[in-house]
Amino acid sequence: MATMQLTRPLLIALAVLAVPVAYLGYQRYLKTDPPGPYDRRADAQADLGRAVDQARRENKRVLVVFGANWCPDCRELATDMANPALGIPIAARFVVTKVDVGHFDRNGRTVTRMGNPVDKGIPAVVVLDGQGQQLGTATGPQLAAVRKARDPATLVAALDRLAAPQ
Repeated sequence: MATMQLTRPLLIALAVLAVPVAYLGYQRYLKTDPPGPYDRRADAQADLGRAVDQARRENKRVLVVFGANWCPDCRELATDMANPALGIPIAARFVVTKVDVGHFDRNGRTVTRMGNPVDKGIPAVVVLDGQGQQLGTATGPQLAAVRKARDPATLVAALDRLAAPQ
């Protein structure tokens, strides 16, 4: 049985090559996210639990919005929801919680638990009842089609349909 012996120069060369590769792979975790409505440090599971508790107390639904700060559509949806024309009717019906998916590498447990609504893109939304049971989902393309109307009432009506008990 032949064994391969690594010589000292070969080990040094491998180490010299491995350090930059490891550093470049780690760089994405060192970069700061652009500012926006999604908090990368937020605990999505804890936020979701608090939102469900609040929805139960207030007899509302939970609107889980999946997105990322690098995504122009996600930032636009957040801006639209901050506008009273959309924000007031949504706040009357839903407790809103945002889940940062990063570059589809964050909050995977929450995404999987909700049936991977981001598999076709972001933003995507999931509506839960006050017990945390999933009532409806709008994936990225479905939500984009509704938002294309640029009418807050159309989006609110679509969210109401998602929130309707099955």
